Amino acid sequence: MWEKDRSEWKYYYGSIYEPYQRAKLRKEVQRKEYEIIFQNKYICYQLCKEANLPLPEQYACIDGHDDLKPAIKSIINKISSKKVIIKPIIGMGGHNVVVAWKDNDEIRIKKGKDAFSLDHIKLSIPSVVQEYFVQHSDVAKIYPNSVNTIRIVTLLTKEKDVIILGAYMRFGMNGLWIDNVSQGGISVGIDLKTGGLKRFAIDGHGKTYLQHPDSGVNFLNHKIPHWNRVITLAKKTQKAFWYYKLLGQDIAIGLNGPVIIEINSSHDNVGLELAFGPILKNETVKNEFAKYHLLVNKKQRNL
Repeated sequence: MWEKDRSEWKYYYGSIYEPYQRAKLRKEVQRKEYEIIFQNKYICYQLCKEANLPLPEQYACIDGHDDLKPAIKSIINKISSKKVIIKPIIGMGGHNVVVAWKDNDEIRIKKGKDAFSLDHIKLSIPSVVQEYFVQHSDVAKIYPNSVNTIRIVTLLTKEKDVIILGAYMRFGMNGLWIDNVSQGGISVGIDLKTGGLKRFAIDGHGKTYLQHPDSGVNFLNHKIPHWNRVITLAKKTQKAFWYYKLLGQDIAIGLNGPVIIEINSSHDNVGLELAFGPILKNETVKNEFAKYHLLVNKKQRNL
């Protein structure tokens, strides 16, 4: 914040984890009793499926008390891609997410940069086993090793319309196969009108990049494919979950268009504003926040 002109500070909403902001959000747009819907990946998948939202296939939900290895081997042997993603049912930030694939007659597991035989590791927490998603070539050319997702934050207004607060795209780097900034990835803001990437990406330490450090591809104006469909999907998803009015959606672009990867009940607003910019500079966002009594200080209320 200190690197920005002081006159810009008032446009930054800041963290939604601070107690004062959190209390306002809980009262108006993020009711605590509904959070479990998004925290539990199995429940969220079923509700998204019921709402006819496009999703990667979920092959199984496995109890952590069972030995996961036979189930994983059985699933991989049945599918043509021979590759799956395994995620804890409850978790965030890419923690404990692994990829499993068949290498000749052996099932291999990769976590971070390390790969192991399935027989040599312990998988003991309740998990979902999902399709390994194949992303669009225009996204993969920037970084092919991870499924690079768009974080798009939506708000259902008092008038039942959906507005976009902001969006950014995340990429893995340095050989990592996940894109979370907390796990070593980078994020770059998106121009909401054009679907083009902004000038630079930023990592978890505040370092900026004009190009992807692995591929050398420039970020500025690199167009996200199917951008209009991304916006349409984000709005449809927010309306499907009308009772939880502020969502952080993770959307990936596949060969046939966008799909929902995850829905977050408490998005990282600081991360959003670092990559995308201050959300209250958008007059519509500021006005809708005011209607929900979400503005937290006098300077914001006087914008």
